[in-house]
Amino acid sequence: MSADLETQVKVRPVPRRKAAPEHPALLDAVLAAPHDDAPRLVYADWLQERGDARGELILVQCRLQQLRSKPGKRPPQVKLLEARAAELIAAHQREWLAPLMPFIRSATFERGFLSTVTGDAGKLLEGLPLLAREPLEGLTLTGYRAALLDAVYRAAPHPTARVFGLAHARLKGDGYAALDAPLFSTARTVDLCGNDFSEPGRLARCTLPALERLRLTVGGLTDAGLRELAGAPFFARLTHLSLDPLGTSSALTSLEPLAAARSLRWLEGPFDAATLKHLLATGLRKLKLCYQPHDEPVTASLRAYFGPPAAPWEQLPDFELR
Repeated sequence: MSADLETQVKVRPVPRRKAAPEHPALLDAVLAAPHDDAPRLVYADWLQERGDARGELILVQCRLQQLRSKPGKRPPQVKLLEARAAELIAAHQREWLAPLMPFIRSATFERGFLSTVTGDAGKLLEGLPLLAREPLEGLTLTGYRAALLDAVYRAAPHPTARVFGLAHARLKGDGYAALDAPLFSTARTVDLCGNDFSEPGRLARCTLPALERLRLTVGGLTDAGLRELAGAPFFARLTHLSLDPLGTSSALTSLEPLAAARSLRWLEGPFDAATLKHLLATGLRKLKLCYQPHDEPVTASLRAYFGPPAAPWEQLPDFELR
């Protein structure tokens, strides 16, 4: 999800107001096809017939996404539509978000509906039944604690949310059992940045049956830990992986099971050129190698291994070495 398709909303406590009109059947159609504009536009018509400004927001933001997705120069209408969307949200966000106020801290609107929400884990879990009526893309849970494990397991999967943020949630060891809860059974992207990966055994046993993208940066992952994670049920399915292992040049050999990988972000870790060559052969499309300080010998050694005229890693559609 592109950042410029979102309008950030900082939620402030306000008195409860009368809930906006809702047509259950039309909303069910939106939830059943969250990436399709058609049911949203039908719902927008119904709202506008009742004088609800949310209908206009749906129309404006759907049109914005259509214009932004077109190649070439950005059409002049985009700026006007962005201004109108911001105006509508500023004027009506308190009314639209009133029922969710006790459960969320911030939210983004996209194509007229909530797209992402952030909030205290305990409160978000409590508010999930209400949030299930929004076609969310992502949930970010802050302040997670072990005492919430039972509540996590009782929570039903959200009908549309596929991106979950648990960064800096103080997860460690057996705490990763939370990821086997039904809530995360539909997760395609999980951000675990900043948690403790010194004992990754429980994380390696998580099934995460839909997982495709995983972020493990800033967590002290060792070579041994990376090898353990490579045996996880979800590892071979990953298409995007971001990590910064603390180890030796053998660490990359643990990535060989990444048969589906299209994007690898390797932060400040050593590498093994032979294994890197194997990864490129699997169809990797994006590679980001980050070293500190900037290491010209890294580039030189890669070129020496792959040979002239141009290394295959330099021909990737998206390559960065910094």
